Amino acid sequence: VPGAVACVQTYGNLLDWHPHVHMLVSWGAFRPDGTFLTVTDVPAKDQLERLFRHKVLRMLQDEDAVDDAVVASMLAWHHTGFGAHVGAEIAAADARGRENVARYLCHPPVALGRIMAQDSSARVVYTSDSVHPRHGANFRVFDPLEFIAEVVAHIPDTYEKTAIEYGWYSNRTRGWRKKRGLLPADPPAKDPAADSDKGSLDQRRAWARLIQKVYEVNPLLCPRCGSEMKVVAVIDDEDTVYKILQHLGLLAPEESRAPPTPAAASPAAPPPSPPPQASTTLSDTSTLQGLLDAIPRDLFSDDPAWDAPDSPGPDHASQPDSDPGNLTDDRDDGPDPESEDIA
Repeated sequence: VPGAVACVQTYGNLLDWHPHVHMLVSWGAFRPDGTFLTVTDVPAKDQLERLFRHKVLRMLQDEDAVDDAVVASMLAWHHTGFGAHVGAEIAAADARGRENVARYLCHPPVALGRIMAQDSSARVVYTSDSVHPRHGANFRVFDPLEFIAEVVAHIPDTYEKTAIEYGWYSNRTRGWRKKRGLLPADPPAKDPAADSDKGSLDQRRAWARLIQKVYEVNPLLCPRCGSEMKVVAVIDDEDTVYKILQHLGLLAPEESRAPPTPAAASPAAPPPSPPPQASTTLSDTSTLQGLLDAIPRDLFSDDPAWDAPDSPGPDHASQPDSDPGNLTDDRDDGPDPESEDIA
């Protein structure tokens, strides 16, 4: 049984709608006991293209997605829209080569290093390594919302698989081998004390490799001589880490602060005077102003600025000049000195 991993992608190098499939195929077949049989012949590109086109069109016919007339019309085109590419062979011992191809198989539609934002014109420029035949350039200029729409169109649906394993790598085949004991047994649990001396060399290398992938810095490389360092201990005690950093002079100097000065005692505020009682005599309320003067101030709005001189009242609040949605209030929320004096 051969093995293959297929990754479905819908985007081109400039975010065009370009559905295609990347495949990593074992150049040979596996026997049930795990023995691998190599294949020396390499199929020609046109043969693989015709086989791929035949399989896809037959699948669409079985799903009643197209009829015979559409298939005949597509086959009559000068270019049917199907293409194939046979890549270079990767040696079994070339782990780095397999990793690079696997990363390309499942790469995302957008690379951050290719995005150029133009703040002055509010445009997004997306670049490519090669000139696109349709656009005639190696870049595209987007409106920010159009750029987001192009990216969102290539996000798969929930629970939609974009990486599919076939043959020897499929879940079904692995389950079949596991039931018959053909899969390698899980390694026994290791005693942490037994590994303390050598420190699990494989784990250290994997940890350093992942750090180098993310930060592009080898954490085990000595900054002085350039040779590879060895992990001798892992210290997570806070006091011990503090002492080591203090001994090496790597602690930031602590800022000296003056002791806080006691706040000066503020004089006691005089007790508030009782509000004036409203008068109900006709002489005081014969006019509207007399009636307003007779009402206690605390019955007015909480905003004393409404009662300030030359200030608009609550029914005449200032409105913004142009933006009706930007309802701002420029009134001062602080107490009005004149209102305080009157009260």
